[in-house]
Amino acid sequence: MADTHLPPLVAEVVDDLRCAPQAVELGLDPRGTATHCHTLVLIEYAGLWPAKIEEIDVIAALPTLGPGHRILTTRSDDGAGAGAGAGAPALSIWRAGDDLRFTGIDYHLDGGVDGPAAHGAMAALADGAEPGEADGVTAIGAAPPEVLICGHGRRDTCCGSFGIRLLAQARDRAASDPTGSWAGVRVRRCSHTGGHRFAPTGITLPDGRMWAFLDADLLDAVVAEHPEPRLPDSNRGLMALDPLAQVAEAALWDRVGPAWRSFRPTIERIEGGDAAATVHVRWDGDPNGFGVGAGAGAGSVAGRATVEVRRSGSVPTPACGAPIAEARKSSPTYEVVSIT
Repeated sequence: MADTHLPPLVAEVVDDLRCAPQAVELGLDPRGTATHCHTLVLIEYAGLWPAKIEEIDVIAALPTLGPGHRILTTRSDDGAGAGAGAGAPALSIWRAGDDLRFTGIDYHLDGGVDGPAAHGAMAALADGAEPGEADGVTAIGAAPPEVLICGHGRRDTCCGSFGIRLLAQARDRAASDPTGSWAGVRVRRCSHTGGHRFAPTGITLPDGRMWAFLDADLLDAVVAEHPEPRLPDSNRGLMALDPLAQVAEAALWDRVGPAWRSFRPTIERIEGGDAAATVHVRWDGDPNGFGVGAGAGAGSVAGRATVEVRRSGSVPTPACGAPIAEARKSSPTYEVVSIT
């Protein structure tokens, strides 16, 4: 059993059978488990969330979006603590760019998510058009930085307990720091992001990174972009990348150290498939001249590296209420073969 530091919100229930404490005790690595998508669709929905948001009538009635789109429901003000936002947009759409970061736009929908405007916005998005061109849809402006915390209790007990508590803490931090690093950051509860064994889980935008085993101090470090030695171990990956590339990017973070988060990596190309890949990465913003591969040297402001990654096997996926021996699902594990 791994000798792993237990996040504060998880440590107190380590002896029960919730999935998150089991994952920590087993030493499960969250790297490479982020949802892979190029477009994140956030629908503000104040009603009850069933275990699967696809069963919500207004969402079930929306046009089907193609691969690479992910829909989440959000709540900006549900009484989960001080600092909860108000007047959140009915729809926010975040799209990934070549720099792997996301750019978001908030939209007003006439009639809210229950009206025809919502259907029109999704139909436009499905056709590759601008949602704001649909009838009854108005672009409000650029979306502010976001912290999304999964609090989907009907989907998973850990998210409904650890996630909701962290949400309250995050909102309190935001309310107590209105002119500091939290200034302008929108904090919202979101539906299931996948990987509830890593609860509390979250997403930060615009970097588009998913996080595992979060606590309030880690979130402070993420938002303020402060060095925090625990951050790499909470990194699930960049959503703009597929799992193997997520692992490659995480390996470079491990190699470079805290400065990596100030860099702007891009993927030059990926060779391989689902089982193994060679990932060619380039980054800018290297004032100290750090380089792990060809093309980077003393005084350089850019670097390149080639990372070889492969699937190495699988591990059981813990589920709330059952010992790991009774796990019905498994998750892939990965190995970094080389960095040059």
